[in-house]
Amino acid sequence: MNKTTTAKTSLIAMTFFGLLIIQLNVFGQSENKSIDTAWSLLKEQFLRRSNLAIQLSGNVRKNKNFDTLLSIKLENAASNLASLLQIYYKLDSNLIIAIHGLNDSLTSLIQKGLMIFENENSFTSEEENMDYLMQLEGNENRIHVCVHDFNKTCENLRRLDLCF
Repeated sequence: MNKTTTAKTSLIAMTFFGLLIIQLNVFGQSENKSIDTAWSLLKEQFLRRSNLAIQLSGNVRKNKNFDTLLSIKLENAASNLASLLQIYYKLDSNLIIAIHGLNDSLTSLIQKGLMIFENENSFTSEEENMDYLMQLEGNENRIHVCVHDFNKTCENLRRLDLCF
């Protein structure tokens, strides 16, 4: 082989490998974009849930069976979850574990807050409270769907460390 042929072969090989690296990088970006899109939808629903929990805290305060500690815990859990969702730097397994734990705590507190209203006769007749319950139920359903979609996206891209 002469120098010209060797140079052309080297140039073709470098071009091929360069294009291969670019293609892999684009695939990696689309992979991250898929996860980011699914995460964005789930995050939005978690934030909505935090706002609904703070609203429930206000409703607990209006009730004659007012529980100060429950109200404070509800607001703190909702605020902590919302803060974590808004300040995260990198979506990784540690963040997912932290969000999962805070979400579980918030779920428990929401259930306790709702128990106050189940025992209150006037609750079921108030249109505002029924609207709140419908919003909460709809939000819970959307969270379930978003968690499923997020997990499916992570499974398809072999990022099981991010699954809920």
